[in-house]
Amino acid sequence: VRVIDNEDTVKGIQGDSKWRHGMEETCGRTGRVVRFTDAESAQVQFAWGCRFFYNPKTLLGSNEDNIESRDSHGQWFRMESAVMVEPDPKKFKTLQEDIGLQVEPAILGKLVQVDKISIKPFSGQKIVRVLGNGKAISVNCQALQVVTQELDSAGNRIGKGDSVKLRPDASKTLKTLQTEAYGGYVERMLQLSGVQGTVESIVLDGRYNAESAAVKVRFTTQAQYHLNPKALVLFERSTGKAAAPKGKLEVIKHTQLKCMEKLGEGGFGSVFKGSWSMENGKVKTVAIKQMNYGVTSSNVFEDILKEAKTQFALNHPNVISIYGISYGPKQDLWLVMKLVEGKDLNSILFPSAGEKKFDLPFKYKVKICLDVAYAIAFVHDKGYLHADIKPNNMMVNMRTGRVYLCDFGITRYLGNMDIHTYATNFTDNFGGTLLYVAPECLKQDKDKRYLRPTFKSDVWSLGASFYEIFTEKYLFDDGMFCMKCKLQNDSEYVQKLISFNVQQEVRSIIKKMLDFVPSRRPNVYELTDLLHSL
Repeated sequence: VRVIDNEDTVKGIQGDSKWRHGMEETCGRTGRVVRFTDAESAQVQFAWGCRFFYNPKTLLGSNEDNIESRDSHGQWFRMESAVMVEPDPKKFKTLQEDIGLQVEPAILGKLVQVDKISIKPFSGQKIVRVLGNGKAISVNCQALQVVTQELDSAGNRIGKGDSVKLRPDASKTLKTLQTEAYGGYVERMLQLSGVQGTVESIVLDGRYNAESAAVKVRFTTQAQYHLNPKALVLFERSTGKAAAPKGKLEVIKHTQLKCMEKLGEGGFGSVFKGSWSMENGKVKTVAIKQMNYGVTSSNVFEDILKEAKTQFALNHPNVISIYGISYGPKQDLWLVMKLVEGKDLNSILFPSAGEKKFDLPFKYKVKICLDVAYAIAFVHDKGYLHADIKPNNMMVNMRTGRVYLCDFGITRYLGNMDIHTYATNFTDNFGGTLLYVAPECLKQDKDKRYLRPTFKSDVWSLGASFYEIFTEKYLFDDGMFCMKCKLQNDSEYVQKLISFNVQQEVRSIIKKMLDFVPSRRPNVYELTDLLHSL
C-alpha cells in the first residue's frame, strides 16, 4: 500500500490520538500491511524499518516495484537505483555480520544496481538485494550510498530534475557510447538531437560492469531512454537544487540571554532557567546549559558543539529542542534549549529524603515507556545511537505529563562512532551510566579494543530504565557488582530480578530487552508493538 501524499489529509483522518511523529516521512511512500488490529487500524511496515498504525482510509494500492528505502546517509532509493557499496572492508564486514549476511569482498566499493527491496514483517533488518556484474547479493542498507549525480560530457554534475540534451557531436559518438551497459543504442535516438530532456533518475544495469551509472531521461517528445551520461550535456540546472536549506543551529548573542534560577549542575557545567530576548522583540523562557570554562577550553569543546548540532537535527515531540548556541563572557559555550518545567524521571522514581513520592499508575508508566521508545526509534531511524539512555536523561513535564529525552552528550552517528571515547564515557563513571550500559559495550576483543555498540545496545539501556520505571527499584545499585555481573555474563541474576519484581504484563518485554545476547533483543519498532499491546 501507499500512504496518501498529503500530510494534512493523513493527519486529519488519523486524528491527534493516532498521529505519530515520523508518519510525515511515510506520506507518498509504499509499505506492506503486516496486521490489522481492528477495522480502523492497519499496521504498515516500511523498508527503512519504521512501522505505524494507519486508518485504512489513508492508504492506497501500490506494488513492490514502488517500495523505497534509505541508504546510510538517509537518501531515498528504489529498484534500479545505482548505489555504491561501502569500500572499507572492516566496516562492511561488521555491517553484514550484524544482520547475519554473508560478506562478499568482490563488491567492496563497487557500483551496483538495486534489484529488490525486502520488507520482512516485524523485522528491523534493512536488507536489499543488489546486482553487480551479473551476481545477486544481499546487502545491509547501511552499507550502501545512493549515487545521485553523474558527470556529463563536459564534466558537469547532472542529477534528478536537471535539464539535459544530447551532446552536439551525438551523430558521431552516440553509437559508441551507448553500450549494452547503458541501455544500448537505437537509430531513433539521433532524432532527439537538440531536444531538451529531464533527468528522472540515476540507474544501473547490474548485469554489466560499468564505469558509471546510466541516466534515465524523459524528453519533451515523451521518448524515454537510459543514456550514458557522457552522451549528454547539461542544459539547465534543476531549480529544486537551489531550494533553501533547512534551518541551521542559531548563534545567539550573549547579551540576548539572561540566566535566572539554577536548575541543576553536573560535571560539564550548570543548567539555568533563563530568558532569550529574540531579534523580533519577543522574549522566550528557555533553559541555558552553561559549560565549565575548563571543559570548553579543551578538545571537548568540539564534542559539545557536536552534541548541540545532533540535538538540533533530531526534531521530535519527545526530544528536548535546542534553539541555538552562545558564547559566554569567557568564551565558554552555552546551549540554549527548550525549558521543560518538571523533573528528571530518576528524581521522580527515587526522590531524596523529605521529597514527595509520586504515585505513577501502571498505564502512565506504559505511556512514558512508549513515548521514550518512539523517540529512540526516531533517533535510530536517523542513523544515531543515543548511547546514554537512563531515567536521569528523561525529563517529565509535571503539568502535561509528557516525557522528553535529553542529554545527547555522547550521541554518535552509528557509522562514525568513536569506540574508545564511547567506552571511556562509561567505564570512567561507576556511579552513573555504567549501571545502564549494555554488557557487550564493556568488553574488549583480543586487541584490547572495545566492541562496537549497536542499536541493540540502546535497547539494553532502555530495558534497564523500563525495569526501574515499572518496579521503582534500581536494577543495579553498586557499580563494581554491576561491572562484574556484565563482564561475567551473569544473565541468571538479571532474569531472576525481573521475574521476582516486574509485573506480569511487562515481564516478558523487559526480559527480552535485557537479554545478554544482543541479537535476541527486540529493535525499538518491535518494542513499540509490544508496548502497544498492553
